[in-house]
Amino acid sequence: MTDQWDNVVDVLVAGTGAAGLTAAITAAEAGLDVLVVESTPKWGGTTAVSGGGLWMPVNPLMIRDGVRDSVEEALQYMQEAIGDAGPASSIKRRRAFLDSGPQVMRLLGRFGVRWRRCPDYPDYYPDRPGGKVGRGVESAPFDTRRLGEWYATARAADGLPVPVMTDDVWLLGRSAGSCAARGSSSARSAAWRPASAWSGWAAP
Repeated sequence: MTDQWDNVVDVLVAGTGAAGLTAAITAAEAGLDVLVVESTPKWGGTTAVSGGGLWMPVNPLMIRDGVRDSVEEALQYMQEAIGDAGPASSIKRRRAFLDSGPQVMRLLGRFGVRWRRCPDYPDYYPDRPGGKVGRGVESAPFDTRRLGEWYATARAADGLPVPVMTDDVWLLGRSAGSCAARGSSSARSAAWRPASAWSGWAAP
């Protein structure tokens, strides 16, 4: 007996977060037939409501700005921060992640993603060997009206309704902290809200 399928594709992608959709774009670029499936009524995954930042050592924007970094330093930092976590974080996988990061940025850049550096954002443990400041990248704000009817089913509609970026958070935090020191309760509230929206920052 032969199994019958509704669809037969080269690549089946489960999930519509950043990883899934990037995989789908990469496969489609290679000329493969791709199907993306999502288990919830909304697309975008947790990526759509996270801070949206990426930890990308030796990325093209660092090189452009003359910031010194290397794969070896990043590997050293990952060993210090992650340790021996088994096959899920093997040396081979870590190097593949570091080698593919710049390629991902260039690929998505060709499709309209406007990347921005987070020059003052540190690694989670910047004082450990290999740690640095400024490895983070994020996309510039995007006008969601360009999505048309698609936006109605986007999980991003559940997120923070303002285009807050990393540098904005630093500035808001500093200004709100200054106001809070003068006894302003509204400033303390403002200092808390933006920070909570950035809990999804993806860095080790």
